[in-house]
Amino acid sequence: EVPRPPIIHQIAVVNILSPYDDLIENNHRRIQLLEESARLLYQEWFVRLRFPGHEHTNIVDGVPEGWRNTKFEELGEIITGKTPSTKNPENYGDDIPFIKTPDMHNNPIIIKTEQKLSELGANTQSNKFIPPGSLQISCIGTVGIVSINSSISQTNQQINSIIPLHDYYRYYLYFCLSGLKSTLEGMGGGSTMANINKSKFSHIQVVIPSNIVLMEFHSIVHNLFCQIEKLMHMNYRAIEARDLLLPRLMNGVIPV
Repeated sequence: EVPRPPIIHQIAVVNILSPYDDLIENNHRRIQLLEESARLLYQEWFVRLRFPGHEHTNIVDGVPEGWRNTKFEELGEIITGKTPSTKNPENYGDDIPFIKTPDMHNNPIIIKTEQKLSELGANTQSNKFIPPGSLQISCIGTVGIVSINSSISQTNQQINSIIPLHDYYRYYLYFCLSGLKSTLEGMGGGSTMANINKSKFSHIQVVIPSNIVLMEFHSIVHNLFCQIEKLMHMNYRAIEARDLLLPRLMNGVIPV
């Protein structure tokens, strides 16, 4: 048996909590629109090649002049994550975000993770720290999910991270990596448990535009991602407030 408050009480609770749900949903839509706006600009500039000045740029060896073919390993430091020993519970705590693939789903920016490491646990693998603004891509299991971490973090072994050589590489790489899902699945043999190791990932070929074009793209898209991050923070605060209110409203601690 479970308690069932009177319908009037239930309606009053819904009326209090609904604005939180509406705010969360509205922010989620705004996040999607902002990311889509950035993605469309990426496609216009780097897929359709209608970047600023394209009318006066020659094509050399199949790419615009000043662009070059390279590999991911040449665009930044690549770090494959690792899981500290679970036999020692002191490795886990509330200090360092520990990113796993589920944390990345529908989250272009990682604000919050399901699990965190203690400083002790993180320091057992001090070469696995990734600074804010690094890019994560899942390379084992469900491959091709991409995100950017907002704070110093570590990841598990299913994720490869790129610490970009230059800040203005960040958002170009974000959308470039986002288009790799089918490539990674092919490299992994098309199995349900694809596994792309660091060496395979590092040697994937990629076209890198000229620095001038990348800087201009970065300056535009950075503002969009700043808005996304603010909205995500707002949503987490709204979710925490709603989840804190609900049991108190239902058990009468807070009158309605």
